[in-house]
Amino acid sequence: MPLLKTVAGPLDGDLWIERLKEEYTVLIQYINSNNETDSEWFTVESNEDGTKWTGKCWILVNLVRYEFEL
Repeated sequence: MPLLKTVAGPLDGDLWIERLKEEYTVLIQYINSNNETDSEWFTVESNEDGTKWTGKCWILVNLVRYEFEL
């Protein structure tokens, strides 16, 4: 995953929008890479302004799936 370049928080206006675009781009690339190698292990989504993220991640251990909420 590439490092993000924009340092901004939700109170930084247009810089925050740029940061969110970078985060979404990296996440989309990472998820596509995982799907291509059949190694999907999480789902994630955010609210409209990118300040609250939710999702699930999981792992298989001895053929038992453990699932956690984010």
